[in-house]
Amino acid sequence: MDASNSVFLQDSSMVRAHPSNLEAEKRILASFLLDNNLIDQYAGMLTINDFFSFKNKVLFETIVKIYEEAG
Repeated sequence: MDASNSVFLQDSSMVRAHPSNLEAEKRILASFLLDNNLIDQYAGMLTINDFFSFKNKVLFETIVKIYEEAG
């Protein structure tokens, strides 16, 4: 097999950015901060990998951790 035909090789034209909506991420996190009941309802549906922004990943993880520790 010719290496140029390999599906495992990626050229820059084939690489795509991860889909993201930073505004939606901010709204979700703000909602959690404004209403703790939403954390209980929805945090189990999300993981840090659902967030594109590194800062939002850290913030989500921190919000959930504090909520769980507060019990």
